Amino acid sequence: MTTSGTTASVAFDVTGTRVVTGTSDRIARIWDVATQRIVRSFEHASAVEYAAVNADGSLLAAGTRDGTVAIWDTTTSDLVAELHHPAPVNGVAFSPDGSHLLSAGDAHRAIVSRIELETRSPDIVAAFVRCHAPYRLNQTRLESATPSCDRP
Repeated sequence: MTTSGTTASVAFDVTGTRVVTGTSDRIARIWDVATQRIVRSFEHASAVEYAAVNADGSLLAAGTRDGTVAIWDTTTSDLVAELHHPAPVNGVAFSPDGSHLLSAGDAHRAIVSRIELETRSPDIVAAFVRCHAPYRLNQTRLESATPSCDRP
């Protein structure tokens, strides 16, 4: 397993069949242990100080030198969330059940974030947009300000 940058972190996934690396070349990578080939890579704007995958392997979190914690979907390589620290992040870890992410860095603080990813079919999203205007923000959820719309 060779990278173009200095490897800052390495960790096995829970199955022991994959390894995740964080490197100074700004890329977090998932490797297949048997073939020693890259399965997926995730590029960030800053050096990746630490990377980890959740228990089911569906998410990768990367703590970076610019203070960002980036969370990617490992199947699609989509960036699904970003969290921000005031200083470089040099440690990330998922809770065993994957519901929380712990991140820590040079600002002498650790942050526990609840991970809640919600996916809906395009039809459900289109129905919501068609039927729900105007909108209001209820904590982290977008809701209709006119609740009388018929649901699909």
